[in-house]
Amino acid sequence: MAATLVDLDGFTWAVGADQTGLNLEAFEQKAMGKQTEVPDRLGETRGVVFYDNHIEGSFSGETNAAPTGEIGDTIVLANLVALGGVSSGAILLYELTLTLGREALRKLSGTFKQFPGVTAA
Repeated sequence: MAATLVDLDGFTWAVGADQTGLNLEAFEQKAMGKQTEVPDRLGETRGVVFYDNHIEGSFSGETNAAPTGEIGDTIVLANLVALGGVSSGAILLYELTLTLGREALRKLSGTFKQFPGVTAA
C-alpha cells in the first residue's frame, strides 16, 4: 500500500525513484572536497581554499541477478541529485558487496564517486 503524505508537499517518502535491477533499500550521497587553510604570519587563518569537490555515496538493496559491473565502470543511479555544487561528471563504481543469507534475498551494496572533471571511465 502506498503511503499518504499529509501537509508534506515537496517531501519524498522512502526511495524516490526505482533503480534498474535493484530493489533499493538505502541510498546515500554526500558532497565533499579538499580544503587548505591559509594562515598569516602569526598563524591565524586568513583564508580557506576549497578544491577537488566531488560526490561520494553508497547504495544497497535486494537484487535478482548477479552483478555484472566491474570496479571503475561508469554506472547510472536514478536517485543521484546535484549536491554541494557537483552536478556533472561520470559516476564511477568503487566497491561492490554481494550478501547471501539463509531466509534472505540476495543483497547487493556498493560505493561510488562522482568527479566533475571525469567525463567517462
